Amino acid sequence: MGAIDTVTKAYLSDRKRFADAFNFSVYGGDEVIRANDLKELDTTAIALPYGIDAKSAVQKYRDLLKLYTAM
Repeated sequence: MGAIDTVTKAYLSDRKRFADAFNFSVYGGDEVIRANDLKELDTTAIALPYGIDAKSAVQKYRDLLKLYTAM
């Protein structure tokens, strides 16, 4: 991961900043996503291979993963 990716990940790990960034870019600044409604999720994922040459599962990492619950 490059230096820019590391800094961006650290910056957006804060729920308030994450919510503000998405509210600005998606909703024009309206507070639709609230920081308190965001939950941090595990950023690892298991990729199950398929096909003739499939041998074993591969673990992959995502930068950030958050769950938003809205009613």
